[in-house]
Amino acid sequence: MKKNSKPWISKEIIISIKHKQNLYKKFLKNNSPSNWTKYKKYRNNLTHTIEQAKSLYINNKIQGNKSTVKKLWQIMDEIVNLKKHKQQDIIKIEMGPNMISKNCSSVSNQLNQHFTNIGQKLSKQIPSPHKQNTQTITRSINSSFFLRPMTESQVLTYISQLDSNKATKSTCPPIKYIKLSAKIIVPVLTRIFNICIEQGVFPNNLKSAEIIPI
Repeated sequence: MKKNSKPWISKEIIISIKHKQNLYKKFLKNNSPSNWTKYKKYRNNLTHTIEQAKSLYINNKIQGNKSTVKKLWQIMDEIVNLKKHKQQDIIKIEMGPNMISKNCSSVSNQLNQHFTNIGQKLSKQIPSPHKQNTQTITRSINSSFFLRPMTESQVLTYISQLDSNKATKSTCPPIKYIKLSAKIIVPVLTRIFNICIEQGVFPNNLKSAEIIPI
């Protein structure tokens, strides 16, 4: 067993694993029903103990890093052992009916074209609603919520809490530059945000996201 390959395996569990192996060896030497029953019962209990230890380990790791998405992905990578999977290279691709290409440039271009257009193709398959929004609302809302105008100190606080390691859209400056210029842009951003609240309009540019397949 590799060191730290399974951090939930404690010293006590390792001792239990060795004991299980000894029980199995004893069964092989004396192939009796009682030895098999002892081994099978101990093996099942040990398997349950290991699963509980693994679940507790994963839960503690997630709870301790739930505020950081990057660390959560690292935990998921650790759990499923992605780094141990062998990488499979794409050496050929179907260009059309009875057309197979092994050219590296053609394979790259075909994959790029697929991922570039897949979103638009799938969106066309989504059926349009038969009813307008006003037709789906069957009753009036008696209560509502109120958005208070934002202050510059609030906007400055939100900017300071941004993760500098996060990526932004290609048309936007990196977060670290936004933080450096925060005191200059905060008055303008606060004014824009408050206009959105006053007019009840959410800018279309803030509704879009740039997703790059890797």
